[in-house]
Amino acid sequence: MKSLFEIFGPKKSATKDDGYVEAPTNLKGFFIVLGRKFWNISNLNLLYVLCNIPIFFFLYTLTGQLNNHVQVVGNPLYPAYFGMLTISKDPSLLGLNGLVSKFVELSVPTTATYVFWGLSALCILTFGLSNSGMAYIIRGYNRGEPIFITSDFFGSVKRNWKQGLILGIIDLLFCYLLVWDFIFWNAQGGFINGVFYYVSMFLCILYFFMRFYMYTIMITFKLSIFKILKNSFLFAFLGAKRNIMALIGIAVVLVANVYLFYALPVFGVLLPLIITISLCCFISGYASYPVIKKFMIDPYYKEEHVSDEDGNVETIFTDRG
Repeated sequence: MKSLFEIFGPKKSATKDDGYVEAPTNLKGFFIVLGRKFWNISNLNLLYVLCNIPIFFFLYTLTGQLNNHVQVVGNPLYPAYFGMLTISKDPSLLGLNGLVSKFVELSVPTTATYVFWGLSALCILTFGLSNSGMAYIIRGYNRGEPIFITSDFFGSVKRNWKQGLILGIIDLLFCYLLVWDFIFWNAQGGFINGVFYYVSMFLCILYFFMRFYMYTIMITFKLSIFKILKNSFLFAFLGAKRNIMALIGIAVVLVANVYLFYALPVFGVLLPLIITISLCCFISGYASYPVIKKFMIDPYYKEEHVSDEDGNVETIFTDRG
């Protein structure tokens, strides 16, 4: 049986152009590239999951298996009712016992639960790094470059670990705040709260589009975190057409995964480990890279340098390849 490194590792038969030139950017080209790289994308998904393995501690804690389960009275009026019974044993009060004293099961976190929560927090450190590796591989497929999954993935992580770590933490923080904000306003009523709900929905979609670009820009150009976020914000609008198409494609993949989860639970649970994550990343990368190329890479190669007042040559940015 082959090891993971043998499966993911470089193939000696790989040619310089990997059998085709830079990926076409239309819908037909998407399915052509997807068909050629499907199994590689699946292998990439497995590598990504392994790099974020602390998430399994989080998922396991959600099952409640580590908690203690106790029976408690669920009615908040029971303490007052019990106090009244200590004063009076009136038959009318005793008749309410069946209504007020209904028991419910309460799941109480244990020490093991908190330990697993702590271990799952390690994803804060792995999330941005694994996304930088994912972005590098997906960009390579869009460029038509020869890609060796394991070495190129970890090579990108090594080159970009500082920014990848910072950007990953910022990314998780933004995702948490936006999702929490969306859920909060969704639970509120009234016209003003409804306005905030739609504003939060717009911000969620906007940031979702920004995420198409953030990590690809980071692994391609030597830019500060602020400029990465700024350019991603601009591209969320400049690439609106492709972003919307990517959003539809990702929605189709996720809905299909949820449907399979209900129809074939075992298969539906395994899909995110096999293909779902990297396929969604491939869709977003295929949509976003031509926009980055048009507005950042092509102008750079047309006008590689600018001169300062002293006549020295100053590089605008460096394409990291």
